[in-house]
Amino acid sequence: MVAWPARLRNSPLPDENRASAEVFIARLRVVVSVYCLVLTAVGGDDFGHYRRGGFAVAAAFSLYAWGTAAVLSWAARKGPGLRGVPEGNSIPAWTPWATTALDTGLILAFAAATGASHSPIVPLVLLDVMAAAIRFDLRRAMVVTGVAVAGLVAVVALVPEPALSGAQRARSAAWWSAHLLVGAVMVGMLSDLVDQARRRRAEAEAEAAALERRSTEDRRLRERLETIDQARKDFLHAIAHDFRTPIASMEALARALTRDAVAASPDERDAILELMQSHARHLGSMLAEVREVAVTESLSIERQLDLVDVYVPELIWTAGAAAAIPHERLVLDIEPGLNVLRTDSHKLKRIVANLLENSFRHSPPDSPLEVRIKRTAGTMVELAVLDRGSGIPPELATRAFEKFAGFGPNRSWGLGMWIVSQFVWTLGGSVGVEPRTGGGLVVWARFPESSMLPGGVFGLTDDGEEPDGDPDPDSDLGLDGLDDDDLVDVDLGQEDAVRP
Repeated sequence: MVAWPARLRNSPLPDENRASAEVFIARLRVVVSVYCLVLTAVGGDDFGHYRRGGFAVAAAFSLYAWGTAAVLSWAARKGPGLRGVPEGNSIPAWTPWATTALDTGLILAFAAATGASHSPIVPLVLLDVMAAAIRFDLRRAMVVTGVAVAGLVAVVALVPEPALSGAQRARSAAWWSAHLLVGAVMVGMLSDLVDQARRRRAEAEAEAAALERRSTEDRRLRERLETIDQARKDFLHAIAHDFRTPIASMEALARALTRDAVAASPDERDAILELMQSHARHLGSMLAEVREVAVTESLSIERQLDLVDVYVPELIWTAGAAAAIPHERLVLDIEPGLNVLRTDSHKLKRIVANLLENSFRHSPPDSPLEVRIKRTAGTMVELAVLDRGSGIPPELATRAFEKFAGFGPNRSWGLGMWIVSQFVWTLGGSVGVEPRTGGGLVVWARFPESSMLPGGVFGLTDDGEEPDGDPDPDSDLGLDGLDDDDLVDVDLGQEDAVRP
């Protein structure tokens, strides 16, 4: 069980809203003071013994009641911050004790001036004691009752008017004392019962709140575990997806090399071995990414970029080979000045390979796959892969890069495009799809210069010219007059002739 707070357990008024209670009692005190003034004005013989004293006491009681009501209402509105006021309350803890003492003293004085034991004001002492029993616990209420009984006995015994015998005074004092004690005990016990019920309710609410907090924590923990488990499954699917294509290509190349080992020419064997090495490098790159994912625990975590100068046509051919795309089906459309980019070659290769594999899977046989690289508005570089496949429904275009969002008859696990979006994000870019004029699909990715700088270390301008003052790298290499296509067609076999 939750322990009852010591501050409330020891408080004269075990209620955090003491201000409202004291203001309410102050208003009742005003009503009683008005009642006392009316009794004094229209009272009979009982008020004639000390009428002037009665008026004086009634007037003082009225002033006290109105003043107390005004002060307590102001304090309740002002709130915490007053001197001697505990935090969370606006009425000092000593206020109930002070007002109870003044109430008891003024009521006894008024009773003494209006007939002592025969005064109609004496029952107000009983009301005062009962109010104390409600405001305090039973033990404190009995202390107040003892003081009130002593005062009442003194009034009955010592006030000369009306003239009564000693036996009458003793009997009146005994009866009124009994009334006060019984009333205080009854009301005090009821007040304690109400207080205990309130405490039990507070304990139950505290336990319910604790259970709710534990339930919320358990639910959050369960959701976190489910998220971790789902991330693990996504990670395994991503690995299976990316490793499938290069492994299948290496198996096919190995079978071709074994089957045609005798008939194949040395150049053909070299080409097959070069493709196998390309796939092996691709697998090594992916293993490095797996290792990186294992460290960062998520494909969406930002990674450090490894920026190098990349010859874009070669990267695209290599990515196409890694995705098992026939060489003759690739069409490159690269804007002048963008043949060399300074970027993260591994991530860009993964992006191109996944986009080509996706387009190849959904395109008709022998249809070309176009890779276009151009500048867009501002300083962005756009990479786009265009195919003549069935495209994607417009209502599903926004889901193209979600995990497991596969479409069409040749759908896969639906992770390739999601992986593309993650790597584009790490390069600070954006990715999207749009229908291609004449049928098909365009998948584009746009990158800022911070992760894809045109020209690389050569610093090529938009028109393909080198900036003024920079050396001409083609002149240094003896390749003046050759464009990029000529460079691709250079017979690498002449290398031995010029090598020292």
